Amino acid sequence: MSEKKEKVLKQESIPPMGLKMIFREFLKDKMAIFSLVLLVAVLLFVFIGSAVIDQSQVMRVSILDKYAVPGAISPNGGTYLLGADEGGRDVWGQLIIGARNSILIGFSITIITSIVGVGLGIISGYYGGIIDNILMRIVDFVMILPIMLIIIVIVSIVPRYNVWTFIWVMSAFYWVGKARLFRSKTLSEGRRDMLVHRKPSEPMTLSSCSAKSCRTLAH
Repeated sequence: MSEKKEKVLKQESIPPMGLKMIFREFLKDKMAIFSLVLLVAVLLFVFIGSAVIDQSQVMRVSILDKYAVPGAISPNGGTYLLGADEGGRDVWGQLIIGARNSILIGFSITIITSIVGVGLGIISGYYGGIIDNILMRIVDFVMILPIMLIIIVIVSIVPRYNVWTFIWVMSAFYWVGKARLFRSKTLSEGRRDMLVHRKPSEPMTLSSCSAKSCRTLAH
């Protein structure tokens, strides 16, 4: 019994770390929980609603229904909940489809650019040398390009343009910022590793650091 009590006391004395601490603090914040529930509800509503709505029917032009008032009956028997635009298209349907596309584009571009940028930035800062030079010259070249003009041209000449085409085109240019950021962070961590492992009385030379730190310091 005494051993069990000691184990329990040790477990209670150990402060929560990492995800446990984040989860505990999150549960204490009622506003954060409410915001999470609201966000999940909005996402479910948008994606389920866009799956049910017929996009071709929503984007169909009907001149006779131009600027229809909210609550008006459409030719196919539906109701314009928020009215119609100058082309007689349902504003409510366009709102749902536009919200789905915006959320999908934002999340997808963020995930893709984070994976590519973080990976290449860490590789560049860790290995250094010719790998670092090649990757950073590519980053510098992409950063000086007129990105928005190039994206507009690419989108205009692509024959079958859709949401995923736009996502891949945007992701091809917007990973460079994260790559430079994580390269500099990797370099700083490498120098910190060299300082930690150096003896206090030892001068800071290339011979006093580890192989990885020396490569980082040299570049």
